Amino acid sequence: MPHKDNRIAIIICLVFFVIWFCLLEYKYFNLGYYDWDLAFFSQACWQLLHASQFTSITGINYFGDHSYFITLLTLPFFALFPHPLTLILLKLSAFIIAAYLFYRIAYESLGQSAALALMVLYILFPANIFSMLYEFNPECFAPPALFWMFMAFQKKQWRSFFIASILLMLIKENMPLLVCAFGLWGLFHKGCPPKIAWGSFFLGAAVFYVLVIDVVPYFRHLSHHAFVVRYAYLGHSVGSIIFNLFTQPQRVGKVVFLGFHDGYIQSLFGPLLVPALFSWQILLLMSPVLLQHLLSNGMSEHSIYYHYGATMAPFIFLATMRTLCFCSQRANRKVSNSLLLLLIAASAINLYGYKDAFVLRLNYHHDRLSAARWALVDAVPPQQGVITTFDFLAPLSLREHVYTFHKVYDDSYQNPEAIKSSELNTGGPFVLPDQVRYALIDFKDAWIIVDLQKDRRVTSERIQAFLRKSNWTEMMSYGSIVLLKR
Repeated sequence: MPHKDNRIAIIICLVFFVIWFCLLEYKYFNLGYYDWDLAFFSQACWQLLHASQFTSITGINYFGDHSYFITLLTLPFFALFPHPLTLILLKLSAFIIAAYLFYRIAYESLGQSAALALMVLYILFPANIFSMLYEFNPECFAPPALFWMFMAFQKKQWRSFFIASILLMLIKENMPLLVCAFGLWGLFHKGCPPKIAWGSFFLGAAVFYVLVIDVVPYFRHLSHHAFVVRYAYLGHSVGSIIFNLFTQPQRVGKVVFLGFHDGYIQSLFGPLLVPALFSWQILLLMSPVLLQHLLSNGMSEHSIYYHYGATMAPFIFLATMRTLCFCSQRANRKVSNSLLLLLIAASAINLYGYKDAFVLRLNYHHDRLSAARWALVDAVPPQQGVITTFDFLAPLSLREHVYTFHKVYDDSYQNPEAIKSSELNTGGPFVLPDQVRYALIDFKDAWIIVDLQKDRRVTSERIQAFLRKSNWTEMMSYGSIVLLKR
């Protein structure tokens, strides 16, 4: 039986779990997933269960994208329930577990009431909400691992700390840098044995080096990590990028300053920016990942509308908790409670400001055509090769041959110069394989509209050439959505 003081937290977590699952199920069945991540990871799990690491959606080996080895631990769940919603359920479970672990940490420092308030603020934190609404990525498993590491570190449970560290490093190749950060923090933390601190640092550094220099490029059949293109202004290899980070501090400082200037830092932290900065030592733990995003030229990494913010949220809340604890110890409980109430009020206002963005990402169609869309999806025979626009990718992802229609017209997959600067460069323009017999296309797809706005003539020509090239026959249609067969 859980301790009676924890029952309220568990009940709150279960309530939010049910609410979130209903919302995400609604989003899925209204075909509200409009990017390719959920489909990519669903197909990857399906392919791994069928002894293949290749994903046709991206056109590369799954582990050549990032070192998502944590996926191997989720395969038993996917084998029992092979469905995209299984991944959504796993993401939701990780989120709620992380919230509860944070409650346990805050409870020991601030007591039950403050801990419950902070836990609810964590669940309703905009960066976390957008992460939940955005597709799927194995990085969703990082927050519970990070809270576990922090809890074990505080309690000097070093075996538990290293187990959590290993799980964290299985998630993605940048996660070992967070283990390095914990190691450096341990050097200045009373009670942490030097061998633990140095062991964490060197373990994280070694794993990062092996994953980035050897493992991911090996699976991609490249001499370097494909994502170095996002840091091309600093160098064209991991080594040169790291070297220039230390030898060109003025350039790095300018980029970091722009992170504040363009509003990314403010939107990431929200009202917690000032109280979190007072406990800057904890924020240093997330500095490797934050710096990675600030230095990247990928615009998605400068936004809280994707999954990235959830990895940094634990440090923001741990720092805020530490500031409240400091106020309680150095001043009095009233000062701490007053600050907490102020943060709750400011967070509520900040949350309300995102309401339209939340609604848009929950179901952006604003129509009653879900039944018609599903009828078209169901008309595609199982296991038949299909190319489709983004709305239909996830439901059609559990097959060997599924492709995204945007590769037909997007510069990153058709223009030789743009292909070179793409992290998903496969060496040449995309050509639809002969195995594909079906095409399910919504000609009002948001991605098509964006490319038409960029260059209507080129985009239209590429789409028309694709339609003419093969003997496509219309099977079904509804408004702007057409199901074709060849």
